[in-house]
Amino acid sequence: MFTRLGGRLTMLYATLFGAALLAVAALVHVTVSASAERVARNELGASAAVFRRVWSMQAGQLNEAAEALAREPAFRTALARGDVPALELALDHRRGRLQLGQAFIVTVEGEVIGPHEFSPAEGQRLRDGLKPSLTAEGVLMLAGLPHLGVSTPILVPELAGWIVFAAPLHNDRLTAFEALAAIALEATVLVRDADGSWRAADPALDARDLAEISARLLQQRNRTGSARLALRGRDALAQLSPLEAFDGGDGAALLLRTDRDMAYAPAPLLAGIALIGALAAAGLALASWLLARAITRPIAALEAAARALAQGKRVKVSARHKGEIGSLARCFNAMSDAVAMRETRITHIALHDTDTDLPNRRALERAINAFTGPGAIIALSVEQYDQIRGAIGYQLTARLIRELGARIRALAPHHRMGRLTSDTIGLAVPGLKSNEALAFALELREAASGALRVGGVAIDIALSAGVAPVTRHRDHAALNHALIAVEQARGAHRTAALFDAEAYGDPAKNLSLMSEMIEGINHGALSLHYQPKLDLRTRRIAGAEGLVRWRHPTRGPIAPDVFVTMAERTGHIHSLTEWSLIQAIADQRIMRTAGL
Repeated sequence: MFTRLGGRLTMLYATLFGAALLAVAALVHVTVSASAERVARNELGASAAVFRRVWSMQAGQLNEAAEALAREPAFRTALARGDVPALELALDHRRGRLQLGQAFIVTVEGEVIGPHEFSPAEGQRLRDGLKPSLTAEGVLMLAGLPHLGVSTPILVPELAGWIVFAAPLHNDRLTAFEALAAIALEATVLVRDADGSWRAADPALDARDLAEISARLLQQRNRTGSARLALRGRDALAQLSPLEAFDGGDGAALLLRTDRDMAYAPAPLLAGIALIGALAAAGLALASWLLARAITRPIAALEAAARALAQGKRVKVSARHKGEIGSLARCFNAMSDAVAMRETRITHIALHDTDTDLPNRRALERAINAFTGPGAIIALSVEQYDQIRGAIGYQLTARLIRELGARIRALAPHHRMGRLTSDTIGLAVPGLKSNEALAFALELREAASGALRVGGVAIDIALSAGVAPVTRHRDHAALNHALIAVEQARGAHRTAALFDAEAYGDPAKNLSLMSEMIEGINHGALSLHYQPKLDLRTRRIAGAEGLVRWRHPTRGPIAPDVFVTMAERTGHIHSLTEWSLIQAIADQRIMRTAGL
């Protein structure tokens, strides 16, 4: 019947000690009730202290983030120019990264830059909070909901306005705080309106509850301790802690409450209070279960941690227990650390080149995946790479590429860099159009070229640059296009080139064209045209130049520079050359017979 260890231990202790504890069940109930209430009151006080600490930490983080934004030169320039879209973009970026409810700017003239529209009362509280000093911090009502608001001045160099960050103090934020408490409690932020009445962001508290809270706590909010209240028809313990409002007043408070029925004795004990024996049995069963849980909880924690570790999460368990369980917990933590180290190493190997320890192509693909808009890939390829490698060897060549990567990283520290091929370094550049990226590539190529010292020898390197646009999310083909752009630049004898899709053509179509060319050779679709060569000294025709022509049955005439060039790239030039020689010999015999 009892398959789990906790159940078996509970049954054993209940059977052995149940009879002995029946006589003292009533006393135990009274003691447990008093102790539970005392613990609940202490937990309310401790939870209030934790909330103040969390409040202070979050306010500090928001202040640091706001100050960092206010110091950014680009942000201050945008404010000075009145560039509202740039300011809203910067604010929206911070709001998303910090998980804020609102982020906006209030200028010294009172203009608000941001998505939020204030009611007259909200606007007045905001102005009251910003006027007295350069900074403000406290509860700020936005859209009828409480927020932790902080502000920092924008000096350019005179005061131009304030950055205001507001983190919500309702829903998920308070739920996360409630989870930190050792008992089941509910937290609500109360705010005083302009008419002196209090309201709560929690819709579960009606007007009757607010009246009870006001009568028992809000009139005595400077006192410490807690009080019993009747909220929502249930007996509760509640404690109020004052919070500073954004305007510097005392118009906000934190209400912590817990259900007394949940904080006190379990339901079976309360239901069987009339029967001392039943009460003692229930109390003993509860105590046995708690004891069993204290024994089995570390094992359950290890089981949960093992499952999390199997899912790829990095977890640790408490190793404060003594004996075998503590030793097992320490061994598990050591295993978790070893697994994390190996995963870190594997990830590093997967995203870095083994010869140079530079980021590799996969790292550049991740960089493309992170693009939020259009951008470009710049490929910088070392000229005469094979000759350099033949002269200094593989080891020094790898060091040369590593030094080149370090130089490019120093020239473009804000862009992701990686080794595309053995002789090519790629750079992921978000936010630039094709022409802008090409200009940047020319500057980067000029700055990165020059002498590099490896192995005590200075090696002068020259670079060619290719640029390919990234036009859509996860456009990994841009990496290959950048490499092709390098070859196009070399073919045109230029230092840099933008990928020319029209000149590159369709590789799949060109490959099918080669199979059709072989078929055309076999079926007589190709022909040789002859251009006479005049000897100016003798005024006689001394020879003729053979020109291959191909009329496709569906595409019509195919230009020689298309199919001859593709034949050279794919190796089909041998078949075309053999046919040309055979056909030329046959045509020569015919022309000789004709007297030519």
